[in-house]
Amino acid sequence: MVFPNRTWAIRVIEKAGFPVRSKEATVLIDMLILGGRTGCYGGFSIGPDPSPSPDTGLPQVIATGIFSTSEPDSQMPVPDGVLFSAMRMVYSHTAIERLMKELAVSPMEAENVLGKLPKAAVAVATEHGMIDFVKWARIIDMLP
Repeated sequence: MVFPNRTWAIRVIEKAGFPVRSKEATVLIDMLILGGRTGCYGGFSIGPDPSPSPDTGLPQVIATGIFSTSEPDSQMPVPDGVLFSAMRMVYSHTAIERLMKELAVSPMEAENVLGKLPKAAVAVATEHGMIDFVKWARIIDMLP
């Protein structure tokens, strides 16, 4: 794969129902690529031990990007970075502001656009057999 971040971002955008050549898709793809590379829209990665925490019984999850107190996990696989970015972008004021500016939409419209990404990310992960990602995504975002 020559451009793996872009490939995964396009998969999410298509699953969210945006025409790939639309202005919305172009902006969202750029944002997903940036978020996947840097963790700038915040994300989570699965801890080295996938077993539940002995304290809480919940899965061990490590915050990255804006939710982290340290540098983002540079070892996060490309698909996970892009998909976690799609999951968290709806909560990012920076992402909402960027959509408002580049698409000339209201804050509510920007949130609605970003709100389509989490379910699309889970759908893409399901299609590609990323069972752990789907499990963590449902726990983190309380998705069905």
